[in-house]
Amino acid sequence: MSIPHQTVLDQEGKPTAALIPWDAFIELVEAQGHDLDDNERSELREALADSKADQAGAFVPAHEV
Repeated sequence: MSIPHQTVLDQEGKPTAALIPWDAFIELVEAQGHDLDDNERSELREALADSKADQAGAFVPAHEV
């Protein structure tokens, strides 16, 4: 993933921060799940574990949603 950014340098020319567009920041937050509360993260982990364990019965069929 390439993100347009500006790099902030200290007096010695070393990178100290990056400025990114707000939309890119929101996309990163959502992709990492940081916009979820603890309960939602827990449910997502459980669903992932059920998926990896091939527990199809743990899910609602798409036509019922």
